[in-house]
Amino acid sequence: LAADHPLTRLATATTVLLRDLARSPAQARLVARATTAIPDVVNAMQAHLRQDLADAHAAGPLAVSRVELAARIVTAVARQAAQDLAEGRIDETALPDIVRAILRAVGCTPRDAAARADQAARHAEAFSRSAAAPARKPS
Repeated sequence: LAADHPLTRLATATTVLLRDLARSPAQARLVARATTAIPDVVNAMQAHLRQDLADAHAAGPLAVSRVELAARIVTAVARQAAQDLAEGRIDETALPDIVRAILRAVGCTPRDAAARADQAARHAEAFSRSAAAPARKPS
């Protein structure tokens, strides 16, 4: 994902994941269950997340000084969003609010969280279009 700032990468990855899950409640249910029942799933999901949070911490203080705790907060909110998507309590229209809430939880100001969430939505849309485009054969 081409994003300059680690919190924008975090927001973009979260947006891409949750948009995918919003379009497939069965997949959202599977992700919600797997992140609860299979610790290796969470560990795999958190690998890039921890690095982005560490980079963000190095660039400026996070509200949560421990990267591991910040990663667990982000994961918990994303897991709950997956569960809510699976059960139909929320839909894709709630995703910008969720991404902004995650960014606020790790220390972004409201204005910065809104800007990063908007940028993440644009990145996620571009990612979605590129993933849907047919592969070009080399000439």
